[in-house]
Amino acid sequence: VGGGSEIGTFRNTTGGDNYIGKWTGYITDALTLSASYGRGEYSRDSWNSNAADCPVVVDVRSTGIPPVGVAGCWLDTGLVSIPGAGDVRKSWRFDGEWALGDHTLRFGLDNEKFETYDGSSYSGGVYWRYVNTTPGAELAPGVIVPAGVTEMVRMRVLNNGGSFTTKNSAWYVEDTWQVNDRFVAYLGLRNEAFENLNANGGSFIDIEDTWSPRLGMSWDVNGDPTLKVFGNAGRYYIPVYANTNVRLAGAELDYNEWYLFTGIDPATGVPTLGSQVGGRNYTSNGEVPDPRTVVDNNLEPMYQDEFIAGMQWQFAPRWTAGVRGVYRKLRAGMDDICSGDGAHAWALANGYSQAHADAIAAALSHCFLTNPGHDLSANVDLDGTGELSVVNIPGSALGLPEATRKYHAVELTVERAWDEKWFLQASYTWAKSRGNTEGYVKSDFAQDDAGITQDFDFPGLMDGAYGALPNDRRHSLKVFGAYQLAEEWRVGANLVVQSGRPVNC
Repeated sequence: VGGGSEIGTFRNTTGGDNYIGKWTGYITDALTLSASYGRGEYSRDSWNSNAADCPVVVDVRSTGIPPVGVAGCWLDTGLVSIPGAGDVRKSWRFDGEWALGDHTLRFGLDNEKFETYDGSSYSGGVYWRYVNTTPGAELAPGVIVPAGVTEMVRMRVLNNGGSFTTKNSAWYVEDTWQVNDRFVAYLGLRNEAFENLNANGGSFIDIEDTWSPRLGMSWDVNGDPTLKVFGNAGRYYIPVYANTNVRLAGAELDYNEWYLFTGIDPATGVPTLGSQVGGRNYTSNGEVPDPRTVVDNNLEPMYQDEFIAGMQWQFAPRWTAGVRGVYRKLRAGMDDICSGDGAHAWALANGYSQAHADAIAAALSHCFLTNPGHDLSANVDLDGTGELSVVNIPGSALGLPEATRKYHAVELTVERAWDEKWFLQASYTWAKSRGNTEGYVKSDFAQDDAGITQDFDFPGLMDGAYGALPNDRRHSLKVFGAYQLAEEWRVGANLVVQSGRPVNC
């Protein structure tokens, strides 16, 4: 891109300070205890010189100026964070290790409190989008394109933010059992709890007793460490990210309006408005929602199971080769849905009145956190009185598939140990990642809205979604090593070669 005249300044302030303290006590020859505490601060502050006077403007008309693209004087992404945005993370943990004959017991507790102050709005306080239109088309509920009109502009206002807290805690116990001279078994159990608080301090996610078993083994086949067979299996839960608090349980105002226009300011891109078409359509009304109305009563956190098996073989002095198989399967996916059409049709077909069906649809249309594809339990204000009723909706009525993801991989390795002169490590991995959701984020178009991506927002977005996932790389070759030229000089090299990611629409 050629240089031009400067139109403004955008500045980010990121990073912060971390403090960690740890104590370790050797209580006896067999018992060791440790404790640690940490505090971390992270800033996400930003400043935009054009934020007051330059709204976000996008022109996607076929005759747009510049053709099909951005317009006006706004900077960067167009979103301006609230002053002082950032996080404070406080955590502590306690661990112990106790040797009892053939058993080594490990146990511990950990606790984390994550405080987030976050929010954003559009530069200039508003987003303008110019589009081509077809007379008679419905652009939004109640917005019908007038006769003879082929161009219109949509105005969107989006403001959100507040202070939010996320709490995670866990305890674990593990036994490493030396069954005999050649066989070691590992048995463990982890229990976690997750709680997310909304902008008013109310709990909208409170999950306890997630049980994660861990099993493993290592077998020295020949008794002389030249051939080792190993394997392990485990379940792994992922906490609900604080970003979910900000977007789902904060004070968010989000609405749009449609207008005819008679001109465009060449500096800012702002339209000279004609008459408004239709009314205002709200996605969020600016109030902090009742925490009981934004989350499935039966919500399960995201978790997956993992299985690994492999072997290592020393085939020559200093040389080892290995093979490892990995299988991971998503057991529960978690994301927001933003469509109540299926629930509306289901409600009418199952004896609910038109007004009650409208209330059920509205409760889900404002984006609702659930396990996609599963039956859904929502608390709905059916009569507008503030009294909530539990409505259980079958997953089949929502038109959404179940969140699925499977990962298969086979890894071949070879390693030459350091001998004061050189070493080498190399691996080839064949992997396959398939499903309809990557997880907390989307790498294909860089959506970092963790936990509430566009996946599952609307049934149509999931049509054709199953297949090779955006992070799928079928073949990966990695080689690295080092060579000692002289006592004072050593050189190293790294090579990574990977096949490309899937192409999608």
